[in-house]
Amino acid sequence: MNAANNTNYLMHFVKGQVPPVKGFWSLTMYDKDGFLLHDAINHYNIGDRALGLKNNPDGSLDIYISSKNPGQAKESKWLPAPDGPFTLLLRMYILDDSVGQYRILPVEKVVINN
Repeated sequence: MNAANNTNYLMHFVKGQVPPVKGFWSLTMYDKDGFLLHDAINHYNIGDRALGLKNNPDGSLDIYISSKNPGQAKESKWLPAPDGPFTLLLRMYILDDSVGQYRILPVEKVVINN
């Protein structure tokens, strides 16, 4: 994924459609050379164990991927991204039996309003 300046992305999980695991899941970011990205808030991954991660009022979950902070209300669901290329990896630990039918929805380019 190559994020240009001011490009924002959203990973949206429909209600009840987060990764089916008995352990935990995380969305982890790597730089163009395959190393973990380090940012000012040391937030190179986000997942079901992230502090303050809350579902939307309809039960869905959004994760904001952007070089700019999406605003205080969305900050707990923010994965800081560089302005250049990066790779996202969805990790799932101790898979549920339903993982074979699970479909990961694509990450979308979006406009984030603060």
